[in-house]
Amino acid sequence: MQGRGELDCRGCHQNKHHGVMRMYLGVGGKGVPATPSHMFQVRVECIACHIAPKEGEATARLVGQTYEPNEQACVACHGEKYRGMLKRWADTLDTMTRTVEPKTATVRAALASADPKNARLGRVRELIRDADDNVQFVRLGHGVHNVFYAGNLLRLSNAWSDEALRLLGK
Repeated sequence: MQGRGELDCRGCHQNKHHGVMRMYLGVGGKGVPATPSHMFQVRVECIACHIAPKEGEATARLVGQTYEPNEQACVACHGEKYRGMLKRWADTLDTMTRTVEPKTATVRAALASADPKNARLGRVRELIRDADDNVQFVRLGHGVHNVFYAGNLLRLSNAWSDEALRLLGK
């Protein structure tokens, strides 16, 4: 309950980390079974990896503090063999995303000019909608929070794009 004169910020700031949490939990994508992050399974909380203050002390006094991920957290828990792992994960997911996105764009373009009598259009629309949803989820949910789940979502989106193009005769 709010005390007298207190503001309830939740009225405007809702579900701020909803996508990230769903990615970490390994739920919410299309076509891939629930796959919780290994870190989630052993109950690692956000602050274990997000250790670097985003704002300086003076700014934080006015706007609050957010903590960003830092690879030193990986190394502190897992040792030197994990140095660079976060960047490799991010780069791999970025490469996968940049591979899938042009395909989904090609499907959307082909769909726009497809014969409206094509009986397969409903299936194509479903495939591309789900593929687009997965790509957006990986991007906005920051796939590095669950790299294996994110990779599976992107692989499936790639396959769905290929299937959609085949159904359109491309």
